[in-house]
Amino acid sequence: MLGENIEEKASFYNYFGGLMFFWYLSFPLFVTIAAFVAPWSKVKVIYSLTTVTNCIGVQCLAALFWPRWISVNFKVDAPDLMTANTPYDRI
Repeated sequence: MLGENIEEKASFYNYFGGLMFFWYLSFPLFVTIAAFVAPWSKVKVIYSLTTVTNCIGVQCLAALFWPRWISVNFKVDAPDLMTANTPYDRI
């Protein structure tokens, strides 16, 4: 990431790393919360926390990989098929 010279791609890596950091560190937080919750409500509390966290994480990943932003973050140099003298003309 430090050698990346495209600013958009570097910012994508920062957002992706921040999201994964939050998502992975939520598990120890939930274990700590579960230690202090009463046993009869522990399943509901932990299930609700993990469900909400997973929904937020998946929505953030969907936003990061949205096609409009992916075309900026990951530039793909594809040949224009409508112009002449491309390798596809010989096929």
